[in-house]
Amino acid sequence: MKTGIAKSLLCLASASMTLVALAGLCYSQSKAALELDVTKIGLKPRSEVVKILGPPQSSGSDMDNYPWGFVGYAQDKSDQIDYTFTTRASSIKEALARVGLEETSSPKKGPLSYFWNSSTGLLICCGFELDNVVIPLNLSRISVGFKGHAPTKGRP
Repeated sequence: MKTGIAKSLLCLASASMTLVALAGLCYSQSKAALELDVTKIGLKPRSEVVKILGPPQSSGSDMDNYPWGFVGYAQDKSDQIDYTFTTRASSIKEALARVGLEETSSPKKGPLSYFWNSSTGLLICCGFELDNVVIPLNLSRISVGFKGHAPTKGRP
């Protein structure tokens, strides 16, 4: 028991780290700051998205523009979000985490970006099938396409 407590007490980290102590084991994991949780606005009606994000700077029939990027709509539901980070991410994992997503599969790497799509493999995360997820090589922004809700047991 004393050893477990000692290990837990020895775990120190900066404010940007998350500490976890389980069964006497301690490890730290970098945690990116959430900038925009796309899971809260994906596939939502436009009226709900505007309630969450506030009024856009400008809008068209199928797009709302914000200072950080845009939200695209198909049949009045948000299906595309383009977001420019406040500062560049340091990794793909961090870029996804900043918008509330997880790296559940490896992206493909093209000459200008990392990406997931229906031809190379979707990113399935957080209850969604995400198509056309694109992160430029400089990790400055992310584009997220919502294909639909991910299938769950008992629901096709």
